[in-house]
Amino acid sequence: MLPGPVIIKKCGECEGLMKENSLLSGNTFGAIFWTDGEMFAPMLPEQYRLIKCPRCGALLWSEELEVIAEIELHELSDNPIAAPDIKKPETEDYYNKISDEDNDPAKEKYLRVKFLRLSNNCRRGGQRIPLSETEKNNHFRLIEILDTSDNGELILKAELYREMGKFNDAESILNKIDDPDFSDTIKCIKEKIKVKDPFVAEIGESEL
Repeated sequence: MLPGPVIIKKCGECEGLMKENSLLSGNTFGAIFWTDGEMFAPMLPEQYRLIKCPRCGALLWSEELEVIAEIELHELSDNPIAAPDIKKPETEDYYNKISDEDNDPAKEKYLRVKFLRLSNNCRRGGQRIPLSETEKNNHFRLIEILDTSDNGELILKAELYREMGKFNDAESILNKIDDPDFSDTIKCIKEKIKVKDPFVAEIGESEL
């Protein structure tokens, strides 16, 4: 993992400054993958598209903010800036932001997938917690908007059906996919379908 410069950005609401760490390179060595597409990678920290202003709490798209400065790590001691770190949004922030992006399908999809994966965090330790009504609504909408020409999104669609207990629908989708890049994910989801298990599951650890 190779960190990049610290980026100083201006909030589009309160105009306060904030610091955002960047990443030049990373890898998935030791990463843990899950059936909902989540990945926990110690050598590839997430770069958040949606951030929360540490000053006013506004939810902002990082790529749309004005960049004030980029400071290399070795220059930080000579360039002290009184700017707090960006805050990462809470689970509910992603869902609440959806209504602001009705005319941007790509942003809606991003927000809904993030909400899906963050909501599933409570189940990653083996807890068998049923889906909330909000989660079910999110599942239904994601099934509608996922790109069926993309194998990754098609597999996620199957996973959503499985998590809702619609095992036949999930299996029907997976049987149409022949893609070695997703063989471990497909195998894991099918194994869970066989035993009628609707909960998110760990696929395994990357050795790459």
